[in-house]
Amino acid sequence: MRDDAARPPSIAPGAEPYQATVTVPVNPSSSGVVGNKGVPVPADRRLVMEFVSVSVLVPPGQTALVSLYGLVHGAGLPFTLPLTFVGPTASFDEYRATHQVRVYHDGNGVNGPGAGCLRSVPSGNASCSVTISGYLIGK
Repeated sequence: MRDDAARPPSIAPGAEPYQATVTVPVNPSSSGVVGNKGVPVPADRRLVMEFVSVSVLVPPGQTALVSLYGLVHGAGLPFTLPLTFVGPTASFDEYRATHQVRVYHDGNGVNGPGAGCLRSVPSGNASCSVTISGYLIGK
């Protein structure tokens, strides 16, 4: 039996699976949160993000925006995820996204990939949950 026979076809030979879920509370007086989130990526590895799932809860009438931040050789840009309005819950409006992506993030051993969760009005409680799946490869 070959070494890669049990590996799912989407994982490159020599790669290590990666998954991180981060729930970010948004301060009632803030329009959002941007920063490095998730499981730290080792300094000698590059994360290949392949799938992202997002859930955002905001006060009724507000809209949300979520971006994923990759970083390669010190440069990066936000990858904005199109959100779908799911509907109202008991006291929030819910937005979701599930997307296949190809975003890279060079590890530094301290931080994971960055995510930005923003909303239209800096008022009331809000939260953002981002799940990133992919794999680690050598730099």
